[in-house]
Amino acid sequence: MILVWLIVRKHARTLVAFVAGLLFAIHPLAVESVTWIAGGVVYSYAAFFFLLSLYWYRNVSLVGRILSLLSFILALGMSDKALPLFIIFGLYEWMFGDLKKHWKQWVPYIVVTIPFVLFYTTRIGSRISGVEDITNQQISGLYNPLLQLPFAISWYAQLFVWPKHLTLYHVGLFHSWTEVVIRMVATGVYLGVTLVGLVRKKSWGFWLAWVVLTLGVTLLPIHIAWIVAERYVYLGFIGFCVVSGMLYDRIVSSKKWGVAVIGMCVGIIAVIALCTRTMLRGSEWRSQDSLWVATLRESPEEPKSWNNMGDVYARHGEYDKSIEALTQAIKINPQYADAYHNIGNTYIQMKKYDEAMPYLKKSLSMNPNMWQSYQDLAVIAAEKKDYQQALEYIEKALKINPTDALLQQNAQTLQRAIREQ
Repeated sequence: MILVWLIVRKHARTLVAFVAGLLFAIHPLAVESVTWIAGGVVYSYAAFFFLLSLYWYRNVSLVGRILSLLSFILALGMSDKALPLFIIFGLYEWMFGDLKKHWKQWVPYIVVTIPFVLFYTTRIGSRISGVEDITNQQISGLYNPLLQLPFAISWYAQLFVWPKHLTLYHVGLFHSWTEVVIRMVATGVYLGVTLVGLVRKKSWGFWLAWVVLTLGVTLLPIHIAWIVAERYVYLGFIGFCVVSGMLYDRIVSSKKWGVAVIGMCVGIIAVIALCTRTMLRGSEWRSQDSLWVATLRESPEEPKSWNNMGDVYARHGEYDKSIEALTQAIKINPQYADAYHNIGNTYIQMKKYDEAMPYLKKSLSMNPNMWQSYQDLAVIAAEKKDYQQALEYIEKALKINPTDALLQQNAQTLQRAIREQ
């Protein structure tokens, strides 16, 4: 919030900077990036270092310039999503400085970006494989950019204005061709207004372009990212915050006192509403159980929502409900190997070993690397005193995951059991 205020204050009125910083601090769009330590924290770190870099940019002292460049390098190291951010420095000079005079200061940011582009490019294959593992689907081809771009930009704008449907899995974006046309037109207008603002060197053009540039990597048509994810727009929605601050400043500065009063009242109501929504969203991230309940409510068409809900039920001993939820996941995606495995695992917890085996084997037929299913098959064989068969399953699991200490320990235990028979 403080960095946003300091950066915006350099080229805008105090009220604009205050509103922008306040919105960034209280808006529920930021909850996922701040709360999700395992997946979202890199976005907040990258945003912090980039904002720090931009704040120090064009500093008159050599130390300030070095700190700016080092901060930018840290942002690049945190996330591949920071790769397009070097363009913002050029736009910054174009809008608020003198690009012809200061272009040399921009060059180092371009230079340090190049090795990171090469590095992250080498990881595209593994990134696509990771997305395939998460989605349990073989990915081929590209996103259709004529659909991807309008849906991404319009959804982020919608979530900023009306942050109701916040979820870990933003899926099912396509509902009708009427909606497609509306989102295409809205995005076209957004990009058109942005271009006009940049050409005329209007500050709002810079901040509208900020949103698109910070989303640059996620807007590529290759399958290395979801079309929409709240953590992606953590840095980007600062642009929405600043433009909102500009609009609010114009309203409350109106010579018509009635308009100004209404504007102030609307602003107060908006702050209260956003704070309330942020607290509610934060409570949904309080635990696994609360998160998956909220995710299923907003994304029932996503099989992972049902799979995760199945885990919630199983951990609370509600095994029948767990199997119902996992079965729903399979209905949505019949190739969902994790869901088959989890049904088998749930049956094992119920000690229904014969019912568990077909699901575990089905899981392995879809994903031969699912070593957990071999481990569960070993449990079933051991319960039936077939230690040799159990050892064979454990050895197959170890071939896939040779460093797992528990598997190694189980193998030794089974070898002793075989000798003692």
